Amino acid sequence: MVNSVKQSPNLVKNKTTQNVFAMKKNLLVVAIVATMSLLFNCGKSDPAPTKIDLITRANGWSITSAKLNGAETITACRGDDVFTFLKNKTFTLSFGSNHCDSNEVTETNSWDIYGTNESLLNVHTANSNVDYTIVELTSTSLKITLTDNNGTQLITFAGK
Repeated sequence: MVNSVKQSPNLVKNKTTQNVFAMKKNLLVVAIVATMSLLFNCGKSDPAPTKIDLITRANGWSITSAKLNGAETITACRGDDVFTFLKNKTFTLSFGSNHCDSNEVTETNSWDIYGTNESLLNVHTANSNVDYTIVELTSTSLKITLTDNNGTQLITFAGK
């Protein structure tokens, strides 16, 4: 004859209560971990881009305005040229389809940002070495000025 062991109702009730308690405890731990993860990750944001990050945008810059002493001087043939600044401190000037001169070919030159608060943009070409003051630099706009014997130039670029 087989001995059958009957469990008392209290023993079954205690095991059920223990299982429910363990499940609630696990859910509580998961909820706490999820909440902590949200709290610590939601407050993080990407670091602000540096001026070098901004000027070296992938698609380059086109001149939208060039003023000398407040008078617009940009010509249609300069409006489609693209300046692409690279992180290795070189830049290319790609002339658009609307050429000012039949001898225009893509140029590669050098540049740097320096000075107090990185406020100066040095552009070095085969014919010149010029320091422009950076008036504005965002992900979509670059404005630089130069004051020399001819007066004050304000050149505005738009991101491509």
